[in-house]
Amino acid sequence: MDFQTQYSEYNPYGSMTWYDNSNLSTDIFNSLTIQQGSFFQNLSFGSQLYKVGIVNQASTILVQQYAEQALAWLLTAGYASAINATAAINDYQSYIVNIVITQTSGVETNYNYNFNINLQNGTYNLVGPQ
Repeated sequence: MDFQTQYSEYNPYGSMTWYDNSNLSTDIFNSLTIQQGSFFQNLSFGSQLYKVGIVNQASTILVQQYAEQALAWLLTAGYASAINATAAINDYQSYIVNIVITQTSGVETNYNYNFNINLQNGTYNLVGPQ
């Protein structure tokens, strides 16, 4: 059994369920949303995106690095041969994170995530893929 996240127009944040097989979108979403150090089975799993406290141009580089670090296990596990993340400021309180995964089969898959940061309490919310 694996986690599966399903999205709909009524629930853009996704709902997580148990499923027989995971998919790449679910793997990406879980890797980015779980805080690194909080997953009981593997403390190195997850991202450090929660550390990004403000939205500014300089932080876009951190968002890109944290996203690529969170997804690096896909390379190690042999699910992907390349990962590229880019981030841009969407408005003054959010980033758009574009993730391009080249699967080991050679298929290139493009995912866009909306990464919102609440500047008043330091929380973040990841909505995706768009």
